[in-house]
Amino acid sequence: MSQIDKRRAALLLTLSLASAATESIGLILLVPILAVMTGQTALPGILSDFVARLGGKDALGTMLALFVVLIGLRGALNLARTLVSLRVQRELIDGLRLRAWRALLHCDWRVLSGMRQTGNANLLLTTLDRVGHGIERLLTAGVTIITLAGVGIAALAISPLLTAGALVGGSLVILAYRGMRRRAQRLGMALDGVYDRIHAELTEGLSALRIIKSFGAEARTEDRLRRELGALHRAERHFLRDNELGQLAMQVGNATFLAIVVWIALKYWHFDVMDMLPMIALFARGLPLLLTLQGCLQDIAYTRPAVDSAAAMITAAETAREAEADSSIVLPTVTREIALRNITVQFESRARPALDRISIDLPVRTITALTGPSGAGKSTLADVIGGLLTPDAGQLTLDGQPLDPSLRRAWRSHVTYVQQVPILFSGTVRDNLLWASPDASDDALRTALAEASADFVLRLPQGLDTKVGEHGHQFSGGERQRIILARAMLRAPDLLILDEAANALDRENDAAIARTIQALRDRCTVLVIAHGGALEDIADRTVRIVGGVID
Repeated sequence: MSQIDKRRAALLLTLSLASAATESIGLILLVPILAVMTGQTALPGILSDFVARLGGKDALGTMLALFVVLIGLRGALNLARTLVSLRVQRELIDGLRLRAWRALLHCDWRVLSGMRQTGNANLLLTTLDRVGHGIERLLTAGVTIITLAGVGIAALAISPLLTAGALVGGSLVILAYRGMRRRAQRLGMALDGVYDRIHAELTEGLSALRIIKSFGAEARTEDRLRRELGALHRAERHFLRDNELGQLAMQVGNATFLAIVVWIALKYWHFDVMDMLPMIALFARGLPLLLTLQGCLQDIAYTRPAVDSAAAMITAAETAREAEADSSIVLPTVTREIALRNITVQFESRARPALDRISIDLPVRTITALTGPSGAGKSTLADVIGGLLTPDAGQLTLDGQPLDPSLRRAWRSHVTYVQQVPILFSGTVRDNLLWASPDASDDALRTALAEASADFVLRLPQGLDTKVGEHGHQFSGGERQRIILARAMLRAPDLLILDEAANALDRENDAAIARTIQALRDRCTVLVIAHGGALEDIADRTVRIVGGVID
């Protein structure tokens, strides 16, 4: 799902192979060291020639020094490998997180609006962290396999017969644990669902603290989270229990296997005790590696559902990716009208069309109020006319010319939305205004604030550099809405859409917003979605929608 730098991957493989080689050479070197220490002369041909070149019986000091150098070199290689592995892991998970975020940002609005955004937030934060843990264990498994191969080569050079027996035993052990890995994957699936519910519970609870307190629902809300945390702890406890039991069984099994091999080798194959010592050392090194490999495979199975969830979301979003905007295309300014012709929108989750063969004209530089009961299709119509949503049938036309679906993104650069819930980003007023027009000068910012009746900002001690607080809570609802209106006007839009932008405001702020919009009449076309109030009163005309059709 995510790409890795090939050179860094090659470096990681090289360091892993070099580390395994130094360990193997060091372990093989134990054979001549023990032979010289005990006065034995029966060594395999290669090792015998090696000892002879170093000075025969007088080579002990040289071989011990070489052994120390190999240990130091292996430590340095392991350090470098760990640092490279960490960087590879971070590149993979950061690349995956950015890919998921990019997929959501560029996803078609019809698909994106149907997604659970709390689920997407949980995936971007918690689920991808679990994927990161899986990647770390996968890299560790790779290094472990390479090291095991090195130990196996060293053992093969000393005793092919014992090595063959050890390979068969180790393979059987890994196969015997398949059932436990399948159980780990099922627990991982359960954990994914629990994390999703916990994230949704916390996100919704934090956004509803005022309601929770006003209803006296603190205890009930706490109990709901406690139940989900209990489910989380149970899933984690079951995994840890299985993991520890598996580790215990493998440790006992490894010890038993080693004891049996030593017994058979000494009792029936008549190995010399001194010949067995290097093999015992190799087995003592290889068995913990086998234990590590099994733990990695179990962790990988445990995190596999997180990988599947991330892949499914990214695939769904990328499949529904919008066409890239062509920067060379410049839409002409609309001079007569923006219109919808026989528009139909049918969502899969609904039996009836959200919009059913609707036609509507918005004359340039006029204010049109769109009214109707909740669920009538007003916001859907605004999404179509603003270029967010492609209709299933019908056309959006500009001055009588149909707008090709490939030009929707170009049209959106001529449209600005102001929605019911005023969203200000953390930072200063200046930051929020520049978000809409990064190159705007301070004079342009002040002009926009004045036009939106938000020039109260300029009288604050910090002026444009006033911190807005989390979600703009330093300001009242009416003040936030006027700042957002100033941000919208910085784009100099052809079409301004106010989606119930004043519904949550008191009468005074509603009137203030209406006066501001009325003053903008000569600058752009305005579509107001309203349930009465001052904004509807200033409209040049009112269009009512009921059940997806114009009433």
